[in-house]
Amino acid sequence: MNAIMKIINAISLFTFFLLAFTAQAQKTDDDLLSDAVSKGDTAKINDLRAQGININAPNYLGWTPLYRAMLNGSKDVIQNLLVVGADANAKNKDGSTPLFAIPEGKENLAEILLAKGADVNAVSQTGWTPLLWAVYGGKEGITQWLLVKGAGANAKNNDGMTPLHMAVNIGSKPIVEALLAHGAELNARNQEGWAPLHFAVEKGMTDIVGLLIAKGVDINAQEKKGMTPLILTLYRKHTGIAESLIANGANVNIRSNSGETALWVAASYGTIAVVERLLNKGADVNAETNDGSSPLDIAQFHSKEDITKLLKANGAIVEKFRCTSSNNGSLRSSIRHGKCPSPNDERELIPESPDFPKAVTSVDIRAVAETTQTRKSNGALIRCTSPDGKSSTIQRGKCASAGDIQTSWHWFIWIPCINCMNNIQYLPCI
Repeated sequence: MNAIMKIINAISLFTFFLLAFTAQAQKTDDDLLSDAVSKGDTAKINDLRAQGININAPNYLGWTPLYRAMLNGSKDVIQNLLVVGADANAKNKDGSTPLFAIPEGKENLAEILLAKGADVNAVSQTGWTPLLWAVYGGKEGITQWLLVKGAGANAKNNDGMTPLHMAVNIGSKPIVEALLAHGAELNARNQEGWAPLHFAVEKGMTDIVGLLIAKGVDINAQEKKGMTPLILTLYRKHTGIAESLIANGANVNIRSNSGETALWVAASYGTIAVVERLLNKGADVNAETNDGSSPLDIAQFHSKEDITKLLKANGAIVEKFRCTSSNNGSLRSSIRHGKCPSPNDERELIPESPDFPKAVTSVDIRAVAETTQTRKSNGALIRCTSPDGKSSTIQRGKCASAGDIQTSWHWFIWIPCINCMNNIQYLPCI
């Protein structure tokens, strides 16, 4: 048995060395050069160079030897590569250059590349620059060095992100200050229309929000969906930042593309103190979203009794009206406060009565009703219309008057999609 085990071990060891030898033999010149760079073996580098190997060829990772040497912080290797002809601007497969790889605290290595003509504003295939990459990595010292050497403080990558966007997004106040001192654009927009202030409020970065406000940022900037920093911070429940924005002049009545105002969001996600502050600043207590939802509706939906009471005390319209429009013979109804979407809509007050379902009278945000065929209903919600069509009521079971026209109803509640902001779910009332 022992003899068999010895034979097996010997075969395994032989196989291992054979595979290792084969792998070494199959390595490309680029791989050998990359290995020499990673080990700091300048003698091997010179030997390979003497054999005619392309000193700027990327390895299997797409990195050039000089980029790899910079990443490792190998001063001797960097100098040796440059002596034997390495290009200080040689690009990796993704278009990045050795300056993208400067380790924090190794500005002296970057100076060596700069002396050989390295471009501080080189651009990769995705629009990144050495400065954008340094900021993204939180490298304060390298960021300062690049700015002093002329790196563009307002360069944008393919997503429209500037160094200031990056700095705010990672929460680095020192880098934000350095960028602003070198002319970074306060209100630059990325592809989604976000300004640096949107990132600051979304992340809840109170200090950076204060710094941007002090520098004169556009406090009412709207991104592509129309959301202002105030609306966004209320969605994120950053009460302190919301109060700071309000105190510094944020417009409390700007509407997003879907019609939300700061008060509407605060009535759902905010505190009574923020709602009161908005009302004191002139927020429209009856401003409705595009779907007809008012601040009172959303407060009632989320059972915010204190906010509901405050809104009513400040003039919120309590009455609800059924607005019916006709389109090619079909009727479509919605529940609104105050005016109907169209001046041609039929408008009738919805009575609050024990027979009217609670789901509609107390927590309904946007009810949609469709009139169907006239029929008798046993306990179902029905609409009873007088023969002359001048009045109607909502009842259950059957109409009180035998002469009324009886139609069945199908009610739905509009419910906001949590964390989706602009999406809508339609769920049937139970």
